[in-house]
Amino acid sequence: MHPHCTSFPSFGIIFYVRPEEQLIEPRAKALLAAETAQSHKAQDLRILHVNSHCNYADYFILMSATSTRHARALADSILEAQGTSRQAEGYSHGEWVLLDLGDVIVHIFYKPIRAVYNLDKLWSHARTVTPSDLARKRTRRPAKRRHL
Repeated sequence: MHPHCTSFPSFGIIFYVRPEEQLIEPRAKALLAAETAQSHKAQDLRILHVNSHCNYADYFILMSATSTRHARALADSILEAQGTSRQAEGYSHGEWVLLDLGDVIVHIFYKPIRAVYNLDKLWSHARTVTPSDLARKRTRRPAKRRHL
C-alpha cells in the first residue's frame, strides 16, 4: 500500500492523505490561519469554537476583506501558510471565499457581503475565542490517585 494511504478494510475504504497535508491539531491550524489573516490585514476577525454545535468542524474563522482582491489574497496566504493545495470555494468572485481546512472552516467576506449573510448572528451561540486563547497550551491536572 502507498505510504500516504490509510485503510479501513472492514469498510472497504482507503483514504489518501497528501504528503503536504500533515495532521495538525485543529487548535494549531486555527491559530495559524488567524495569525496569517491578521498579518495580511484582515478586518473584524472572529474565531468561533463550534465543535459542540456541529459535527463537521471544530472552529469557524470569520473575517472581512476590504475588496474582492483582498479576499483572494487572504485566501492565498492562508492556504500557503497551511501548506495545502486545497481549493477555495467562491475564489473567482471573491465576495465570500470559503476555505475548508478539514476541522477548521475559514470564511473570508468582502465587507458588504458579510452583513448580508450575517454568519456572526447565525453562530452567535458558539463561544468566541481569541488567538491568544488558541496559543495557550492546555494544561491537564494530574488525575487524583485513589487509595483503596
